[in-house]
Amino acid sequence: MWCWLDAQSRWHLRVLAGQVMLLMMVGIPALLIDQHRPKLFLLELRGMFGLSALVLLVLGVLARQRWSPVSLCLWDHVLAFALLKLGCSILLWWLG
Repeated sequence: MWCWLDAQSRWHLRVLAGQVMLLMMVGIPALLIDQHRPKLFLLELRGMFGLSALVLLVLGVLARQRWSPVSLCLWDHVLAFALLKLGCSILLWWLG
């Protein structure tokens, strides 16, 4: 399944999945405590995904990280976190 990905891309996917899981575990108390169950959880996730995207963007600019057309890189993490933030925003809008 992952045979088309090189070693660097697989590493970036593992790191991204770990970061997403960590951020979701940090937001779990809001899911358990809040009376409006998914809203606070999604608000926290949206904020953490946005902050993560911003931090990675600044790090990429300061480190002058180049975009790699053949494998996943830091800029793909920024895009993934921005899309996750957009997904949380859409879910919040849909929930009303």
